[in-house]
Parts: sequence; C-alpha cells; structure tokens
Amino acid sequence: MALTEQQQQAILEALPPLAPCALCEQEDTWTLNASGVVVLRFREDNRDLKDALACVVIACSNCGNTHLIDLTTLGLADFT
Repeated sequence: MALTEQQQQAILEALPPLAPCALCEQEDTWTLNASGVVVLRFREDNRDLKDALACVVIACSNCGNTHLIDLTTLGLADFT
C-alpha cells in the first residue's frame, strides 16, 4: 500500500534535519520512497509481527545511498 500525501508529510516532519549524503556529500538529495512501508521480520515464525520493524525508505537521488527509517522511533507506528 502506497503512503498517502498526509503520511508522507507526517514522516518528513518527524525526521530530524538530514545531513548531506555520506557517500556523495551532496546536500538536499534525500527522497522518501512513497511506495509503502517495509516490514522486517526478525524470525521466520513471527506470524504476529510483534518483533517486526516497520520502516520507510529514504534514498539519495544522486548516488542511491539508502536508509531505513524506523516508524516506531518517529512515533508513527500506526501507519502499519
């Protein structure tokens, strides 16, 4: 499920100011992948996702450096 404009804005507002990319050192190149939330399961038998991590992806549009941002840490876990 793709993120809505409202969800994207909430994520961007919750993020601290982003530093230049560590790989290419370009500024203002971070983009939020709006295609949805990535859920990482830590155990294959984890059916209820209690130990899962809900993340969104940000990537440098210049070099492709990619980071996962934990929605729970941002206080936005209800997006999942």
